[in-house]
Amino acid sequence: MSQIEFKHHMAAHCESGTVAALLNHAGLEITEPMVFGISSGIFFGYFSKMPSLTFPTFIVRNKPGTDAQKYCPPSGSKICNTTFFIARRREKELDRLLDQNIPVGVQVDFFYMNYLPSWYRVHINMHYITVVGKKRRQIYRQRLLFPPACRT
Repeated sequence: MSQIEFKHHMAAHCESGTVAALLNHAGLEITEPMVFGISSGIFFGYFSKMPSLTFPTFIVRNKPGTDAQKYCPPSGSKICNTTFFIARRREKELDRLLDQNIPVGVQVDFFYMNYLPSWYRVHINMHYITVVGKKRRQIYRQRLLFPPACRT
């Protein structure tokens, strides 16, 4: 399987940046701040003690998974949001979409993102990446802060 031709767009936030990048790839020219604004908002949170976090965390963002859901109705866009509990089905659907040259936005656990500093890598499923290719078990993904695509 080859890598999809995908134009990199730098972003400040992983979910709104992923949504903006996918929409741009589909032909809608939109910026990440526009997605962030249209998806209505900011959620403030401070987590001082959580089992998965070894440091206090302050967040300013929507609840994970809501940017695309809130953006699509006012814009007239459609999005397919699927949760998989069986790894084989998840991998099969990812392969199907990539075979059709469709990049895929994926919500992932911070802990497995080897490009993040080790102190930041905790088990919390609220990071978003765009998968643009796959070769055997290597996934090619777009990093929002650092171009170009890299392997995970």
